[in-house]
Amino acid sequence: MLARTAAVLDTIDGFGITLARAVCRALTLSLFFGFSPSPESVTDAAEPEFPDLDWLPLDPDLLLPIVGAVEPDFLLPQPSFARRTGAVLGGGAGDLVWKVVYDDTTLVVKGGPGITKAEAEMTIFVRTRTSIPVPQVYGVVHEGDSTYIYFEFVAGVSLTLAVQRLSEPAVFSVYKQLRQMLDELHAIVAPPGTVIGSLDGSNTFAFTIRQGNDSPRAFGDLTSSATLADYFKETYLALPDTTHEAWAAIEAHLGRSSPLVLVHGDLWPSNILVSVDDLDNPFVAAIIDWENGGFYSEWVEFPPVARRSLGGRCDATDRLLQVVAGKENVESFNKEDYRWATDVYGEF
Repeated sequence: MLARTAAVLDTIDGFGITLARAVCRALTLSLFFGFSPSPESVTDAAEPEFPDLDWLPLDPDLLLPIVGAVEPDFLLPQPSFARRTGAVLGGGAGDLVWKVVYDDTTLVVKGGPGITKAEAEMTIFVRTRTSIPVPQVYGVVHEGDSTYIYFEFVAGVSLTLAVQRLSEPAVFSVYKQLRQMLDELHAIVAPPGTVIGSLDGSNTFAFTIRQGNDSPRAFGDLTSSATLADYFKETYLALPDTTHEAWAAIEAHLGRSSPLVLVHGDLWPSNILVSVDDLDNPFVAAIIDWENGGFYSEWVEFPPVARRSLGGRCDATDRLLQVVAGKENVESFNKEDYRWATDVYGEF
């Protein structure tokens, strides 16, 4: 192996020591992942057959400048490696999330045409400004019409699976943790004049999920809960079979005078990872998928979870809606009271 590596390095002309090291590491990785060199590549050092370029590590110079991203002490794979070898964890509309093992490290890569660096910036903002557990961000890269974000892999199970394994006291503990995290998140108030949407003002994904990057905003630059309510009033009343009385009932929940605060924008059980290694002491390991996050009216947390709860998804979703609503008493909680949130969601 060492002789072959030396021969390969002898063939490199003008690419610099960084690429040379990358090739060495790629050849080592090829053995780890089961690549078998052809006889020609072993015997003819002058014209070596490199493994597929997907195996080469990502050139660090391709990473976008993201303030707060953690520089890893391991190599990052190319997006093509994630697409080719990663285990798909989820996704949709052309965007996917992969669990990837590379350079002896497990990480998560999220990418596609609907992904933006704003999600990475939101994740970093929450990680650095709150005690809410979120994955570290290792970097962001563009490839073609797509953006790829490299995240820390956080071990845990979805909230849905967690509640199936835990006792009621343990489940209550998890929901109490979540409520405290939401209180901390919503306590971060937007500076005056902040435009509703992502931290950089580039999108309003909480309203129109996975918009095309060429037209990322759903509406103009609204800067208050009142102007947001007015926007939805106009669009709601333009629909058939709607009335001013019906809108008044919805608007009562929208808090026209409320400040814009930091929200997640897509709370549901699959975006909440719980550690259940100790069944008596479970804890929220991470809240993930911050692509819809930013500064919005606080009521924006309701529609995603209310829509799923009223759609009969699972008990975990019902309980999560209860947490978002800040209701501790299960007996007095009625999810139908949040039908208004699904009516607003229809406007999105």
